[in-house]
Amino acid sequence: MAMEAAFIGIDWGTTNLRAWLLTAEGQSLEARSSARGMSGLDPADFASTLEGILQGWPTDLPVLACGMVGARQGWIEAPYVSLPAAPPSLGDRLILAPASRRVLIVPGIAARDPQGRLADVARGEETQAIGAAAPGPGLLVCPGTHSKWIRTDGPRILDLQTFMTGELYGLLSSQSVLRHAIGSKAQPGDAFRQGVEDMLQGRPLAEALFSVRVQSLDGRLATIDAASRLSGLLIGAEVAAGMARFGFSPVRLVGNPELTSLYASALAQAGYQAVEVIDGDQAVCRGLAHIWNARP
Repeated sequence: MAMEAAFIGIDWGTTNLRAWLLTAEGQSLEARSSARGMSGLDPADFASTLEGILQGWPTDLPVLACGMVGARQGWIEAPYVSLPAAPPSLGDRLILAPASRRVLIVPGIAARDPQGRLADVARGEETQAIGAAAPGPGLLVCPGTHSKWIRTDGPRILDLQTFMTGELYGLLSSQSVLRHAIGSKAQPGDAFRQGVEDMLQGRPLAEALFSVRVQSLDGRLATIDAASRLSGLLIGAEVAAGMARFGFSPVRLVGNPELTSLYASALAQAGYQAVEVIDGDQAVCRGLAHIWNARP
């Protein structure tokens, strides 16, 4: 018996738009993607952009969207749900978008300090975390432009910490003095591992970053290795800080293979013994299904 789509899942980020025809269990029957992310759209463009990527799919299927589409600068704001958060608390706070078809937007999540002020936020990663979480207590690491470390207990999100690792790498490798040394993509080799080790040993990041230029000038660091050292320093700083906050526990890495291979290497170097890699798209699809099925 052929499986049937129950709804359409959307992950609409800052730079990309992804869509899936999903079963009620979160299995993808068909997937599409577009470079029309939130940052390149005016509010009036969202409805037509969505219809463009969904062309040919059933128009009577409801849509559940997560990500920056629900940010204040996105299509329509879906206010943050304070931690702890789980599928029922997110499903209860879905926001209806102004569209010709039924489009519901998943709210982001917010960690707050003892005074109730925002301490950290996430949009999109909450759905990914719900779909990737272990059955019991666990730690998720979601590499990206703004990497997230997320403490979970089953599909319940307890805590999170954001690191601007990917954005810093992009800025430093393309707009700083270090750009003159960068000649290829980062790889988890010796140059990467040495960068990680410097951070695990407590070397100041701002000082260590300039070593990429210094070592390139005198030939100690080949052009092919400069990106790897820079990546090792930034990911190493993230891992050292994440380790200090969350401690050691089994880790699930959620993302694309290019990034998760670097993080898996750094986490192993830091002493994490059990690191499992979860496909990011599959995690989003499962998370969307959990939230969809938890609606009131």
